[in-house]
Amino acid sequence: MPYSKPVFDELAAQIIRAIAPRACLDLGAGAGKYGKLVRRECPDCRLAAVESHRGNIARFGLSQVYDTVECADVMSLFDTALDAEYDLVVAGDLIEHLRKSDGIDLLNFLVYRAAFILIVYPTRFLQGVVEGNRREAHISAWSALDFAWCEHTGVVAKGKQEIVVLRGFLPHAATIAELDRLMRGFAL
Repeated sequence: MPYSKPVFDELAAQIIRAIAPRACLDLGAGAGKYGKLVRRECPDCRLAAVESHRGNIARFGLSQVYDTVECADVMSLFDTALDAEYDLVVAGDLIEHLRKSDGIDLLNFLVYRAAFILIVYPTRFLQGVVEGNRREAHISAWSALDFAWCEHTGVVAKGKQEIVVLRGFLPHAATIAELDRLMRGFAL
């Protein structure tokens, strides 16, 4: 579904405020929830989106939310975003739609092009094709173990949702320690 559950909306807003991105990429924008959060918290941020379902771009007015919207599969970034740099990349309810190997490849690609990667994903939430869109099917399961290869906050779980922030290689004033404190404060 192009919608995300609101479980971590306030925490995501806190993380966005702490990072204060000047440039942000929203992967699998769907209905534009994370773009709207970034726009609300950081109105001057250069905000880009990649959305694979052309119908969502018009249906949800994504061109009014983002500065640029590319209708493409996120894996096309390997060809189009080699020189891109972002303070924040958001993968909200995205990685479960990718083959595990593609998701890991994508995260490895992004750590070179981002200061932080915010990931929200469901656990044990069954979903197949939605409204004829095969890309809406959940095809991989994720857990904290999948992020052990890089610096990251603790994973916070609530209900059937989890959230984590990965530290990319680009310099930034915010630290993973301060983001982890935000995450732990939310989890209490």
